[in-house]
Amino acid sequence: MVRDRNLWNKYRLRPEDFDDLLESQNNACAICLEPFTKTPQVDHDHECCPGQKSCGNCVRGLLCRRCNIFLGFLELLDRPMRVLEYMDKLRSKTNPPQR
Repeated sequence: MVRDRNLWNKYRLRPEDFDDLLESQNNACAICLEPFTKTPQVDHDHECCPGQKSCGNCVRGLLCRRCNIFLGFLELLDRPMRVLEYMDKLRSKTNPPQR
């Protein structure tokens, strides 16, 4: 089954591990607690495993798409100075100094 292969290849989760995690979360997102209406997204610690694949030990839970995206934005806040520098650079390009 494709889903089972993807769970293993990307997150080192067996289908029964995924199902157990889903059941332990009462079929709801670990952050917003809304019941899943679409396939849950697996959240893992990107500090442990950067990118889309996980070793399996750093799987944190199952999230809805909205919360997974939000969490990604929050993790960007770990680098606030870089975000501010980027925004300043953009502002200087789009708003040249007035004479």
